[in-house]
Amino acid sequence: MLKYKALEVAADEGLSPETFKASHSWRRRFMRRHKLSIRARTRQGQTMPEDAALAKEKFSSEVRAAIIEHGISNVYNADQTGTNNNNKGSRLSPTLINASCSVLAVFFEYLPRKTVNTRGAKTVWVKCGGKDKERATVMLLGDWHGNKYAPFVIFKCGTSRHKNIQEENDAVRHGFSVRLWKEVFGLQALHGCRIYGNPTAWWNSYISLQFIQYHFGYRDNMDEKLLLLWDDSSGHWTLEVLDYAASINVILMKVPPRYTYVCQPADVAWNQPFKCRLRQRWLDCLRAQIAAHHSREKERAEKRSQLGEQIAVIGRNEMQEVARVEISRVQEQYPSSAFEMVAPKRVDIASWIAESWHDLSATTIVSGFANADLLGDTRKVDAPTEYLGIDNITDLLGELEGLGAVGKQVCSDDEYASSSDDDFF
Repeated sequence: MLKYKALEVAADEGLSPETFKASHSWRRRFMRRHKLSIRARTRQGQTMPEDAALAKEKFSSEVRAAIIEHGISNVYNADQTGTNNNNKGSRLSPTLINASCSVLAVFFEYLPRKTVNTRGAKTVWVKCGGKDKERATVMLLGDWHGNKYAPFVIFKCGTSRHKNIQEENDAVRHGFSVRLWKEVFGLQALHGCRIYGNPTAWWNSYISLQFIQYHFGYRDNMDEKLLLLWDDSSGHWTLEVLDYAASINVILMKVPPRYTYVCQPADVAWNQPFKCRLRQRWLDCLRAQIAAHHSREKERAEKRSQLGEQIAVIGRNEMQEVARVEISRVQEQYPSSAFEMVAPKRVDIASWIAESWHDLSATTIVSGFANADLLGDTRKVDAPTEYLGIDNITDLLGELEGLGAVGKQVCSDDEYASSSDDDFF
């Protein structure tokens, strides 16, 4: 961002890119001279690395002990899901497909993680388009063979004032009204996911029951035990959920609280590339809007030129009073050029979630189990080559600000910390 801005200013002053290149050394000196530093959003915790290592080792041992204790040999039926788990015929002893699922928030807008600010500031304001708090919730499910399963997505929706109607919505239409369900039902079929709605757009015990029933309640061998790992969210561990899981031979294991980042495969390897893909699709959406705006600007410029010629002709040929009225009438036809940023809609978010989940490789899914020491065999997993970079998000927001589409300030509870200058360059 700093390089592009410096080159832009240099061009305004008549300096060519060959004369002034805004080199790495120049950018470092500029930052130091003006007492600027790179500020990055951070997540703070109270767990020590050595404690996390112990928790990871303990949880891995507990999972392996559960495999032996319950005689677990399978989690999913490959034929039922239409995927090949490669577990037919000869088997490892025991053969296990550990399943891990992760609930995470999907925001309608993604703010930049880094920004330039004066040194020493305790609070750093990040500009946004005003929709950064709107979100959906998605539950991802995968197994240790690298198979991915239909995600569950929860959107925010209102409730009916009539209790009987709302009960029908929950039972028949996943919480949506008759009108919204027509759209949601089509999205489910199109993207191969399950979509629910509630006033908070958050996971709850009812959806936990639906999730377990959908993925595990109709498998071919209901007597075969399976293992499901998920975190300590209150909606996962209600009596109804535990009783139903036990009734269909689903063994639930709780990932240690505060240590999901080393014990839960989704947190270890899936969520970061998944969110990066969501962020990239958000950027593509904004770029498309900006490109469309610039295209319309060219058309507006041509129309303004034509209207200007009409005004000139009126001014030459009409009397002053008549000309004033005619010119005022023509000026009312001048097209507005303000840029209006459109936030993504439910259709867009559902599509982005499904596509981002589909794009994750099997190697990425398996690596989550491997890095958490949860694989039940001796397979060697290559490091996934996931794309984690995001191209010039700060530049894009700067362009939006220039178009007047970004608010002046936004309240935030994020903490900020300094980082090395090298992180920026």
